[in-house]
Amino acid sequence: MSELRNIHFELSTDQLGFLNRLKADVVSRCNDCRVAQKELCDNHYRDLVRVRELLSMNIPKEYWNLDLDYEPVDVEARKLVGQYIEHIEHFKVRGLGLLLYGPHGTGKTALAIRGAVAAFDKGFSVYFYPAVELIDEIVRGFNDITLRERTEHIVSTADFLILDDLGKEDRGIRENLAATVRVRLDKILRLRKGRMMPVIGSTNLDPMEGIKEFYSESILSVCRESMKAIYVPGDDLRAGKAKRTWTEVLSGATGTGNECSGGDNQGEDWG
Repeated sequence: MSELRNIHFELSTDQLGFLNRLKADVVSRCNDCRVAQKELCDNHYRDLVRVRELLSMNIPKEYWNLDLDYEPVDVEARKLVGQYIEHIEHFKVRGLGLLLYGPHGTGKTALAIRGAVAAFDKGFSVYFYPAVELIDEIVRGFNDITLRERTEHIVSTADFLILDDLGKEDRGIRENLAATVRVRLDKILRLRKGRMMPVIGSTNLDPMEGIKEFYSESILSVCRESMKAIYVPGDDLRAGKAKRTWTEVLSGATGTGNECSGGDNQGEDWG
C-alpha cells in the first residue's frame, strides 16, 4: 500500500466528514474492499490517501484530476511554470514565488495548482487560499480568536502559500475595512518574504497599476520583489465547458450520446 504521508495542516470537520463518506461509498461499491472486511483495497487506499492530501492543501475538488497536457493552456506560460517546478527547491530557498496574471479563464488557477501539488510532492507544506476566503477569514478573525490563530498558523508556516484570484474580494468588505485588510495582507506578504516562503498568486489585475490601485503601492512593491510575473493569455477555457460536460455525460450513459439527446431541441446555449 502507499505510504500514508504526514499532512501539514489538519483537516476541518467538514473535510473529515467528506473523506469518511467517500471511504464508505468506495467500500460499498468495491468487491475487493468488501472482501478486505471494510478495509480498502490497494488501489482505493492509494486514491483515498491522495484525496486526504489534496484536502489538507485545500485544493478545490474540480482540480483533483488536473492534467495540463490535455488543457489548452498557453504554451509559453506552461513552459515557464514547468521551469519553476523543475527548480522549485532552489526557488524555495530564495523565497521566489509566481504571479500568474491575465484574462478570465485562461488557466491561471490550474497552473498555480500544478505548482502547489509539485511542491507538496517534494515534501513542502502547501496551502491553497482563494483570496476571497483569506480576506473573509481575516475579517471574521477579528471576533473569532480560534479562526484567527488557525489562519495565522497557515499563512506563517506553509512553505508555499497559493493566493488565487487576487482582486476578486468583495468590494464592500474591502472598502469598509480598507485600511485594516490592506495592512493585514501587507503584513502576511512581508512576513513570508522575510522568511523566504514563496507565494504563488493568480489575478485578473494588471500586475502593476491594477495591484497598486486595488491594494496599495506597498503591496505592489512586495509582490515585485518576491514574485515573478507570468502572463497567461488565451481564450476563456470555461466557455463551452458546460456543453462538453453535457455531451460527455450523455455519451457515457448511452454509448453514443445521441439516443438521449432530446431530439432537435437542444435548448439554448451560451454561444
